[in-house]
Parts: sequence; structure tokens; C-alpha cells
Amino acid sequence: MKGLHGVMICLVAGATAWGSLAGCGRSTPATPSSPSPSPTPVPVPATLADLSATVASAQADRLLNCRDDVFVQVALTNRAATSVLVTGVRRVSRTVSGGCSTSESTYHITSLASPRVSTVVMSGPLYTGGSGCCGFGIGCDGRYTCEFEQTLTVLTALGDVPAGTFNYRVNYVDCVKCPGISAASGIPCPAPAR
Repeated sequence: MKGLHGVMICLVAGATAWGSLAGCGRSTPATPSSPSPSPTPVPVPATLADLSATVASAQADRLLNCRDDVFVQVALTNRAATSVLVTGVRRVSRTVSGGCSTSESTYHITSLASPRVSTVVMSGPLYTGGSGCCGFGIGCDGRYTCEFEQTLTVLTALGDVPAGTFNYRVNYVDCVKCPGISAASGIPCPAPAR
């Protein structure tokens, strides 16, 4: 039935709650809902078990003069799907033979180890001014040769990751003088950490 302004008016008599108004006006088919996109999965955070480290040195197992540098390359492998913060590399020295003094040092580094790759976190000399020095010239005539063991550990936000150990020997001939307290001891020692 038409109303005054051309609008169709439907009269429904006796409609029930389950009934339909199909004859009233035009019916529009229900639009199928499109599936919403799946949320991007959140990567599982890295754990200490996802990390491993290595150290390499061309001077490993060699005899060096005290003016020769000891170079290392330390790499951290991250097998996780997320990056890991690296805060440093710790070096602990031990004298294997020869009676020289030793030291330990932490090289402060701030970098991110990317997911699923190996990242070089340190590359360069362990010391400044060579691999050894002497206090007041004592022991710098070639009669001292000491063997050192270097142990390096990568420090991360998740914990410490052992990188490894290597040894080398240093012969003390014409070395630079040790600074500070090690010079007073009068024995050969490693050069200051860089």
C-alpha cells in the first residue's frame, strides 16, 4: 500500500516473534562476514639457552715478544627469534708458567645481537702497547718467558655466556715499563687492558 509521499507502508497482522516480514519492502541478503586477519605471532623471547659464544686469536699457542699485540675476535650466536643486548666482554688471565702477574678486565660494549645469526661483539687487541711490560726494566733481558691463559665471557642482559679459552707465551725482551702498581712488583706482567 502506498502512502502519501510514495513510501510503501506494510501492515502486518498477527506476526509472531518467529515470523518474517519478507513481504514488506525489499529484503536484503545478509552479507557474509569476512574473516579478520590473524594477529601477528609474538616471537618467543630469547633465553640464555639460545646463546653461545666463541673466541678466536691468531696468537693462540704462539710465542710472542712483549711488544706484540694479542688480537681476539669474540662472536655471540643467537638462535632465538628476538635480539639480545650485549653489555660487555670479561677477560680473566691466568699464568700457566713463568711466574708473571696477571689481571682481569671487562671491556664495556653496548650492542644488540640480532636474531638467528652470529654477531662479532669484540674484535681487536686485548692490551695497549703490546702483550707485556716490565717493572723498572727488571726481567726485560729475555730471561723471562711466561705462558698465559685467557678466558673470555660475553656479558648479556640474559646472563654470562662463556666464549672460550686460549693460551700464548710472552718473552720479555726490551719491553715497555708497566704503569702503576704492577711496575713496583718488579716482575713481568701483561700490558694494561685496552
